[in-house]
Order: sequence, then C-alpha cells, then structure tokens
Amino acid sequence: DKVEQLESALRVLPSLVQLYRIECEEVALELVRVLLNYSSTFEIDDFHHLQLNGLATLTSAYPLTISGYLTKEFYERNYTIQQ
Repeated sequence: DKVEQLESALRVLPSLVQLYRIECEEVALELVRVLLNYSSTFEIDDFHHLQLNGLATLTSAYPLTISGYLTKEFYERNYTIQQ
C-alpha cells in the first residue's frame, strides 16, 4: 500500500540521513523539493510533523545546499501560508 510506504519513508528519513550522510547528500535537495511540495492527501497520522521533521533533518545535515533552496522558494509567489 502506497500510503504505508510513504508513512514508513517519512518515519525513517531522519535515521537514514544520520546513518548515510555522505550518500544522502546527492538526493537531499530532491527530497526537500518532494517534502516541501507534498500535501497531506492521505490519512497519515502526524503527517505535518513527519514532513517538518524530514525538512529540519535535511536542512541541518546540508545547511548550505538546503537553506539556499528554501530561501529562494520562500520568496516565490506560488506558495500559500498553509504550505
């Protein structure tokens, strides 16, 4: 079930980034893009908490790469306060 896979992925993301910091660097920016643009269309408990935790973990692990992207996205006009 895709919902269960998504929930499992969100739950293990922080651990994977900690364990495989060097390997995850290649995909960190893409993971942030996915997390930032993913809306809770599924019934996942604590989705927003898991999403924020993933974003925070990636930002703290790769601050230069991720903070630059997030700053640029913050000033784009295609986001709402909800996002």
